[in-house]
Amino acid sequence: MNEPTEQGAGGGGTPPGGPVPPDGGRPGAVPPGGPPHPDQAVPPADGPAFSGEAVPPAGGPPPGGPVPPGGAPSSGGDVPSAGGPPPGGAPQPGGYPPYGAGGGAQWGHPDAYGASAVVAPPPPAVDPVPEGEPYHLLARTARNRWWRPVVGSLFVLGIGAVFTLGLGLVLGIVAYASGVDMSDPEALYTEMPLLTLVTTALGLALTLPLVLFAVRFIQRRPVGSASSVTGRLRWGWMGLCAAVALGAMLAGWAVSITYYLLSGQGLGEFETDWAGWGAFLPAAAVIVVLIPFQAAAEEYVFRGWLMQAFGAFMRTPWPGAVVSSLIFMSLHGYRDWGMVWVFLFGLGLAYVTIRTGGLEAAIGLHVVHNVGGFLIAAAAGETAGPLDQGSVSWEIMLGPGVELLVFLAVVIPLAKRKGLATRS
Repeated sequence: MNEPTEQGAGGGGTPPGGPVPPDGGRPGAVPPGGPPHPDQAVPPADGPAFSGEAVPPAGGPPPGGPVPPGGAPSSGGDVPSAGGPPPGGAPQPGGYPPYGAGGGAQWGHPDAYGASAVVAPPPPAVDPVPEGEPYHLLARTARNRWWRPVVGSLFVLGIGAVFTLGLGLVLGIVAYASGVDMSDPEALYTEMPLLTLVTTALGLALTLPLVLFAVRFIQRRPVGSASSVTGRLRWGWMGLCAAVALGAMLAGWAVSITYYLLSGQGLGEFETDWAGWGAFLPAAAVIVVLIPFQAAAEEYVFRGWLMQAFGAFMRTPWPGAVVSSLIFMSLHGYRDWGMVWVFLFGLGLAYVTIRTGGLEAAIGLHVVHNVGGFLIAAAAGETAGPLDQGSVSWEIMLGPGVELLVFLAVVIPLAKRKGLATRS
C-alpha cells in the first residue's frame, strides 16, 4: 500500500493529529451526529478538539497539570509560594482570622511572601502578686529587684518628710505673724491648738497616696496588695475590728481609772474640766475627719510598705516588724516609758497584720485609739495635747497595754473563726 503523502496547508492531506471536523474545530460548534443528549456531558469551549483527545474526568485536574495548592494566579499577579495563604483572604481552618490585612502576622503565620511576622504582646502594666504567700511577701513579684523597695522607701519617707516639714513651716509662719511666742516650745499647742492639729494630721495623712504611688509605679504591683492578701481593703472586717477596738479601749480606760482611784490620784489623766461645746465641736469635727486618715496612713507606711519592703529581701517577717516599729517609735516625741509603749504598740500592730493577712485590724485599732485620745483631750480644751509628748511614767502603759492585749485576744481568734484569708 502506498504511504500517504504529507501535504502543506491548504492541500487535501490529513493534518498531523488526525482529521479536522467539518466545522474546523470552531469553539462551541455542534459535533457530528447532532447535539448531545441532555444527560450527556458537554466538553468546555476551550476543551480538547474532537480528534480523540481524552477528556479529563469530572473533578480531575485540568489540562496542563494540577493547579498549585494556592490556586491559579491571576494574570499579572504575584504567585504565592506553595502552602501560602489562599487568595482573597479566605478564612483559615480552626477558626483563625483570614489571611490578609495583617491576619497572618497577627497569629504568627507566614505572610504572602513567606515571611513570619510574630508580634509580641506588650508587658503588663503591673505584675500579679505571688500566689499562696502571706501579706509581708506580696512585693516578691516577677519584677522585684533589690532597688525597687530601696527607691520606694526613700520616696515615701523622703517626700513624706517634705510634706510634714512644709506644713510645719506654714504653721510657724502663721504663728509668727499672729504674734505667738515661738521661743516657748508649747506655745503652738496652747495658743493655736486646732491649726497645729490640722497641719500635723494633714502632713501625715498625705503619706498615704505616696505609698500607693510607690506600690503601683515603683514596685509595679497592684495597689490593692498594699491593703491585704485579697488585693483590696476588706471594709467589713475593718469595721468589725474597729468595734472590737472600741470595746478594748473602754476596757483599758476602766483599768486606768481603777488604778488611779486605788492609788489616790483621783481620775488621773481623765480628771479634766469640760471645755464647753463651742470649743469641743470644731475640734471634734477636725478629729473625726482627719485623724482616721492620719492613723491609716501610718499603718500603710509602717505595717504596710516597710514590712513588705523587708519581705522583698527575706521571708521572715520579724526583722521588718521590729525595724518598722523602731522607726515608728522614733517619729514620736515620747521619752522613757512612752518610747517603750509606742514600740510595743507598733509591734502588736505588726503582729496582727501578719496574722490576719492585711492592714484592716491595725487600722481599726489605731484609728479608734487615736480618735478616742484626741476627743478626751478636746473635751478638756487641750485639742493638741496628745501631740505634746515627752517623758511619761510607766502608768501610762496600763490602760493602752490592756487595750492592746484585749484587742489581740479577740481579733486573732475571730479572724480564724471567720475563715479570713491570710494568704494570697
